[in-house]
Amino acid sequence: MATIRAGKQSDGTTRYTAIIRIRKRRTIIYQEYKTFALRTAAVSWAKHREVELEKPGSLYRAQHGTPTLAELMRWYIDTFKTISKWQRSQQTHLEFLERHAIGKANALTLTSAMLIDHVRSRRVNGTGPGQDNVAIAAPAGVFDKGRRRGLALRRDGNATHRARHTRGTSANGFH
Repeated sequence: MATIRAGKQSDGTTRYTAIIRIRKRRTIIYQEYKTFALRTAAVSWAKHREVELEKPGSLYRAQHGTPTLAELMRWYIDTFKTISKWQRSQQTHLEFLERHAIGKANALTLTSAMLIDHVRSRRVNGTGPGQDNVAIAAPAGVFDKGRRRGLALRRDGNATHRARHTRGTSANGFH
């Protein structure tokens, strides 16, 4: 629940500050405040903001900003490398995607079209069809773990799933 504090300005007007604090046990994990001229505006903003912060992933975004695909992949590598049994090729490919241009994409708005464009650009540069599957499958595990972490990652029909089924299609619709 938000706190509304009234304060007098030097010119005699009253300003209202809405303070939102989110605690885990006794520790404040997130705090936000905003000042308004009207008390009703402060109360309204506080209610809307509290509802927004209850949505999955919104508290994480408020604390850390919007993650890029590279940041999400780095988190995945650092978190799951020691507990998952993956091969060196998966590690190498995750690190490649982290450094590649697609790594700069916003992880929350990544679409299947963006993944398909990435695969097509790699095919033009000479990679084989075997690498296409890896380029699409590697982010799938990252997105799955990111959703479980509480990030509201986009599910435009599951970008990686849709990309798998359309990757071989050329501009005219033929394989």
